[in-house]
Amino acid sequence: MTAYQILFSKRAQKDVAQLTTKQKAKLKDILLNLVAENPYAGKALKGDLAG
Repeated sequence: MTAYQILFSKRAQKDVAQLTTKQKAKLKDILLNLVAENPYAGKALKGDLAG
């Protein structure tokens, strides 16, 4: 399986720093167990966010 790397922008780092400990733990779990495993899983973006 291909290993993926998740990089945060400086703005994202600031946003994460403002999260509660519980929110940080949930975000970490989601990123490591869902996004890092298959970054293409999930719903396609729509509207202005579609790319």
